[in-house]
Amino acid sequence: MGRLAILGALHEEIADLLAAMDPGAAIHRIAMRDFHVGTLWGTPCVIALSRIGKVAAAATASIVIQEFQASRVIFTGLAASLHEDVAVGDVVVASGLMQHDMDARPLFGRHEIPLLGRERFDADPVLSGRLLESAGQFVRGHAGLPAEQGTRPPRVHHG
Repeated sequence: MGRLAILGALHEEIADLLAAMDPGAAIHRIAMRDFHVGTLWGTPCVIALSRIGKVAAAATASIVIQEFQASRVIFTGLAASLHEDVAVGDVVVASGLMQHDMDARPLFGRHEIPLLGRERFDADPVLSGRLLESAGQFVRGHAGLPAEQGTRPPRVHHG
């Protein structure tokens, strides 16, 4: 299994991971981004700040795959939700993805990626399952932390 890549749009989203990397991580500067290459909890990985936006995320993901041979990419960070069951502080682990603003009509259906004939892409089920399990353990392990005023304790969602 190849190297794991972990990306985040904001420095705060990757700062604790960078601090947890084993000593001796190398930093490679490519396309105005720093790629921290080393070991995290025994796993070879590269951690990078992608910056904000899906184009920045896609460019950074392309670099970790091409230049660092990452076989798995995790994007971590903050996000908003329109779903009423997801509250501030909740953790959402993806089971797949779709490009919500893709609209190449009338040539292709709404959300369909041109020439691929697909709207949705499944996440790696093993990796998604491991992340779901880890997130659940984390939330259960921190159940004593006070929730935001007026909110319930955090929950983990998969979808």
